[in-house]
Amino acid sequence: MEKILIISSDGKIINEWGPFEDNAIITSISSDKSDIAFSDAGNRIVFILDKTGGVKKMIGQNDGKFIVPSPYFDLALGTDNILYIANTGHRRVETRTMEGDLKKLFWGTGYCSRSVLWMFVIRHILL
Repeated sequence: MEKILIISSDGKIINEWGPFEDNAIITSISSDKSDIAFSDAGNRIVFILDKTGGVKKMIGQNDGKFIVPSPYFDLALGTDNILYIANTGHRRVETRTMEGDLKKLFWGTGYCSRSVLWMFVIRHILL
């Protein structure tokens, strides 16, 4: 079972969150001032946590399922509480609210490495 460890700058474990779902594969974590989001490729779920590690929302269970054919399920938490989620099975980046509501889609066909995808997100969406 996967856990998230909170580690100080000098390497000491401050806190431990989880375990979360069975078969979890945590692939990406992002945060802002009030929330933490992480993606679980094993269960195809995005978790929204508060700063104490409490689960606020789970996106992808019943609302807009994600297709994750491999353990690459990245996300970024942008400004104004918008999530940018790489829904790799659909070959697109989705923008969603923290409640999970779908806002916008960016998609394309062909090959795009993770670094190129995140360069796109950073240059065109987050800045």
